[in-house]
Amino acid sequence: MNYIYDLHQGAQIRSNLQEAEDAARRANKAENLCEELLQRHEKMALVFQALLELVQERTGITNEELEKKVLEVDLRDGKADGRMKAQILECPTCGRNVSSKRPVCIFCGSKAETGHAF
Repeated sequence: MNYIYDLHQGAQIRSNLQEAEDAARRANKAENLCEELLQRHEKMALVFQALLELVQERTGITNEELEKKVLEVDLRDGKADGRMKAQILECPTCGRNVSSKRPVCIFCGSKAETGHAF
């Protein structure tokens, strides 16, 4: 009887070790992804700052005007939360409702007009 129990326990230990190794791989993958996203975020912040400075130099737009416009865009979804939520748009080709976050209509494949760059 002890032999069967030992076999069962051995199988459980191997299974738990495999699950732990899988979890460690997933955690490592998530950590790498977070690092990549952080690097991309930093690069985007750098590019945004350079673009902002160019626009301000060439147009004279002030930080106050920019902040006012940011708030205006933020409020388009009815909430000042620092985010742009997806909006429901009508596909110009098939007339079905599509998300503004999708570059193409999921029903007919035509290019969707989002109304914004992002």
